Amino acid sequence: MEAVDFHFEDSLIDPYDEGLHGVNQSDNIAFVQILWASLGLLTSIVVSVQLVLHQTNSRRRIALAEAPKETHQDAWVRPVFPWVPGVKRRFLYAPLFSLRRARRLHWFGSLSTRSHAIFLLFYAASNIAYMFAVNFDSWTNRYTGGGEHGPAGPSNRARQPHNGLVAVELRRLHHASSLDCPGLTFYAGRTVVLEILLHGIVWAVVHVADKGWSSVGVKVVHHDFIRAGFVGWVALALILVLSLPPVRAACYEALVNIHILLATIIIGSTIAHCKLSGFDLPHTPWNIAAAVLWAVERLLRALRLVRYSLTRQGRTITDIETIEGTSNMCRITMNLPCRVDIKPGTHAYIRLGAVKFRETHPFSMAWVEHRLYPTARGFSQRKITTVVSFIVCAQQGFTRDLFNRVSASGGVLTTNATFKGPYGGHTSLDSYGHVVLIAGASGITHQIGYARRLVLGFNSQTTATRRIVLVWVI
Repeated sequence: MEAVDFHFEDSLIDPYDEGLHGVNQSDNIAFVQILWASLGLLTSIVVSVQLVLHQTNSRRRIALAEAPKETHQDAWVRPVFPWVPGVKRRFLYAPLFSLRRARRLHWFGSLSTRSHAIFLLFYAASNIAYMFAVNFDSWTNRYTGGGEHGPAGPSNRARQPHNGLVAVELRRLHHASSLDCPGLTFYAGRTVVLEILLHGIVWAVVHVADKGWSSVGVKVVHHDFIRAGFVGWVALALILVLSLPPVRAACYEALVNIHILLATIIIGSTIAHCKLSGFDLPHTPWNIAAAVLWAVERLLRALRLVRYSLTRQGRTITDIETIEGTSNMCRITMNLPCRVDIKPGTHAYIRLGAVKFRETHPFSMAWVEHRLYPTARGFSQRKITTVVSFIVCAQQGFTRDLFNRVSASGGVLTTNATFKGPYGGHTSLDSYGHVVLIAGASGITHQIGYARRLVLGFNSQTTATRRIVLVWVI
């Protein structure tokens, strides 16, 4: 059998190793427009569904809230459309395959529902289709990938702000928490990472076929355009490795800070890579837009952290005490310096100065109170502050160290703290006549807020709830 020689002549490869030769830029721009159009279509569908659900829930809540308390709810037993319960049971809320809903797997994190999984499948498939939309009829493109670095690289830079909107804004519109649809946050971003990594690999394959491995190092060291792209490529590869659940769980707090640093490097190197290309690329304003959006988001987070946690006298004063009658539980009470709108079912990340002050940990808020305090100008002007309580069960790690420290201090400890949140609380139960709440052990803190709101709403005739069943597994 005759051997096939895959050696390419320099005259065939060299044009594809420089500039945008082999890249169909018009197709790339068309794919970007399709991506944004698909985002607009998806957003309009989600908004329309949410408006219909909001209108239906409001009608039901108003009808039952204004009715006598002994009124039966038989009119709401049967749905208006008989097919809706089946769709919810088998598609919208159904778990993936035969696995339990939101079950955490070691390598993949929490599982999504069938509806979210189908969305992610089509989203990934469309991105792959755009990436491999290359004219393979060309002999050189077929064997060297000369045109692949186009759709695998520049067009996915437009997907950075696009995927950010998919991961964050659509989740807010859909009123879904991070556990309800983890793939929107993790896998949409990983799609961009894999495409950009492929962009660098394909460039290296073409360049090695043209000038050899020694030239790759020379390009990275002496060519600003290639060096900027290589720095971003390495940072993305590190983020991909550090995002794996086993690595992330080992030292989460440090990895978050490293992730922010790497993201800053990636954004800066991407803008520099486009600027130094020598072409007037339309991707540059997209990258700048992504950088501005990300910077504004980080700034708003920092400002909210300062507003909720710092006062003129210092950080928020927090009282920690052990709960009598228990052997492993304590209560954290934070006196926030301003009023914070906290909905039922929310959680916050707190940092305690007396126990591992470099770490933040999430806890569900068990109780929230708003208090009036006189200002420095007198009693005529009062300031509203918020007092938040957390119930923490000592397990291992931070919670065990916290309980031991409070116990060693005589059962009471006062320290400074920071409050980062609130997060979650998207689900409203005000329109349901019969509510079932399920909790396990200290997880009761998540349900206390719902029960309190529904009871107060029943007394003030602002909720439709007539019966609450609380299942508490201790």
